[in-house]
Amino acid sequence: MVTPPRLVTEYAVEYVAAATRHLLREREAGYPRAVEAGRMTEDAAAHGLIVMRAVAAQWAWVIGDAPLPEWSAETLGHFGAAEPMLADEMKTAAARAHDRAAAAPGDPERREWAAIFDALTYWQQLAPLMPRAINVGLGRRQCLAFHASLRQPLRRAA
Repeated sequence: MVTPPRLVTEYAVEYVAAATRHLLREREAGYPRAVEAGRMTEDAAAHGLIVMRAVAAQWAWVIGDAPLPEWSAETLGHFGAAEPMLADEMKTAAARAHDRAAAAPGDPERREWAAIFDALTYWQQLAPLMPRAINVGLGRRQCLAFHASLRQPLRRAA
């Protein structure tokens, strides 16, 4: 059995969700500049933004209380992009984050970003039919519903 990454715990989901919002803001600010500077094509930037918006939307859903969005035949996913696309992007981003961390071994922030991408890669894996992140979101909702039911007064049978 493979040991899950350090940030794959129920206690880290809020942290991982916040990281996805940060990553989206970084891409929204940085990708247009990268295209302008010729370091990235417009298509690659558009693809990267679509995927990161989907990842951020998925994690906003995981920590929220809205119902799971309908699966879209147009995007082949629940959040605006196909789930395998999200998994591939997180795996690629994790490899880049590890390269950056290895290039600066004394930089704890780079190591933390590598850990965040490891967690995102893990959460995007299918288990078995949908990404683990969706399973976690559904499980959180079941727990919240159960705990809410405990706060209701018990009814006695007549």
